[in-house]
Order: sequence, then structure tokens, then C-alpha cells
Amino acid sequence: MSLPSADIARIKANTKNEIERELEINRIRLVEKKRELSKEKEVLYSLEDKYIKNEIDSDTYKR
Repeated sequence: MSLPSADIARIKANTKNEIERELEINRIRLVEKKRELSKEKEVLYSLEDKYIKNEIDSDTYKR
């Protein structure tokens, strides 16, 4: 008892399309997350720089 070849081909095509769609969504998410990480790093470096220059106190830096 097996599936007809046409059904197997259709299932494979649908599965491949769905995987490719998810992969593209994940690529977009990755780009967005990398952008967010870059912004957060800039904020962190700015905060560290201010701390080093004594522009903010220790309590503020530790938060």
C-alpha cells in the first residue's frame, strides 16, 4: 500500500515550498535581530564611555 507518484511529488513540492518560505522568514528575522544587537551594543559602548569619563556614577552604570 503506497501513495501514487503524483501524490508523492505534490507532497515533496509543497514541503519544499514551505521550508523555503520559512527559511526566508528566518533570514529576515536574523537581519532584524542583528540590527537590534548592533543598536544595543552602541548603547552599551556609549554607557561604558560615559562611565569611564566619569559622566555617570557607579550606580547608574550598574543598572
